[in-house]
Amino acid sequence: MIARGASGETLYGRVVGVADGDTVTLLDRDHRQRKIRFAGIDAPEKGQPFGEVSRQNFARLVFDRNVRAECYKEDRYRRQVCRLFDGSRDVALTQLDAGLAWWFRQTLCRRAATTGTGGVRIGRGSGAG
Repeated sequence: MIARGASGETLYGRVVGVADGDTVTLLDRDHRQRKIRFAGIDAPEKGQPFGEVSRQNFARLVFDRNVRAECYKEDRYRRQVCRLFDGSRDVALTQLDAGLAWWFRQTLCRRAATTGTGGVRIGRGSGAG
């Protein structure tokens, strides 16, 4: 199911794959697979230091769970760029708090300004600061 809003779309579905610490595959309510990339953060890739640890933590948080993805654009790899929520928990912030991702100040601040969400929470991870 897709709910369209002023700033993009909201997807609801179950996480059926975890590629790395910031990208998942979501099976939406229409049974379509969607590649979802976290908005505003980056995590180590496979083969990089802490890449597998980051992916495993992300999988522990969201794999086989029903989530909500608030998407606002598509990236150059045709992934939806979204904030991902498990209930009220912003999963990207959980990755930041665990120190398994970095945040992009410019992206998050610009996004907060355009959506009226106010300030940006900073995790204690390596990108905090």
